[in-house]
Amino acid sequence: MILKKLTKNRLITIIYFQNGLLKTCKGRVYKLNYFNQTINVINEKQNAISIRLSSIKEIH
Repeated sequence: MILKKLTKNRLITIIYFQNGLLKTCKGRVYKLNYFNQTINVINEKQNAISIRLSSIKEIH
């Protein structure tokens, strides 16, 4: 239920780990994949980013 609320068309900030480094992504969620446990985000530069749910540290 909490993840479905993220799919609303609003700008969010995700702080996550990738290859041992802490990264930040600002954008809009356009797809949740429960089977692969990923969240797909389109960032401010219109690039698509796929983030594993287990690597997310914070969502604002």
